[in-house]
Amino acid sequence: MNLKKFDKLKEGEALSKHKSLLEIGAVDIDGKQIKKLGDVLKGKKLILIVNVASKCGLTKTNYVFMKKMYDKYKTLGLEILAFPCNQFASQEPADRIKIKAFARVTQNGEYQLFDKVNVNGANAHEIFKFLRYNSELYNKEDNTVGHIHWNFGKFLVDGATGTQVTYHPSRGDLEDLEAMIKARLK
Repeated sequence: MNLKKFDKLKEGEALSKHKSLLEIGAVDIDGKQIKKLGDVLKGKKLILIVNVASKCGLTKTNYVFMKKMYDKYKTLGLEILAFPCNQFASQEPADRIKIKAFARVTQNGEYQLFDKVNVNGANAHEIFKFLRYNSELYNKEDNTVGHIHWNFGKFLVDGATGTQVTYHPSRGDLEDLEAMIKARLK
């Protein structure tokens, strides 16, 4: 796994043209186009966005964590958006139907689930371009944007504005992440 991958931006170029996550659209796991995430995130205080995979060594721990966070904090304004991704060692090879069954039935996930996307590179989904550019992954000094390193990279985003993005790496401490969630929901 190459942890030093990044995209070099041209002078004055931004990886994402959007000013807020809430402006960006996506396709949900059933194939329904959502024009703007803001339409489905009204009233949410905090958004946790995760790139997920069903065949990864980190799968069980992270799906258990997402369920725990959702169950514990959804009434306080947390929403979780899970985006399947097959970019890392092809660890999410399934189609929509199998991905949905895995997340909903096997893992008991009730949070929002979306269609499979790329999170890095030229074909990265606009949501992940925005998240990478507006988080610690962006280095203003050399105008580079770091790649998400593996499955289960996590981003916390302010639900009211769709900004204030914080990146939490795949192997980051989940207790620290829960403490951040709890603090930002106060």
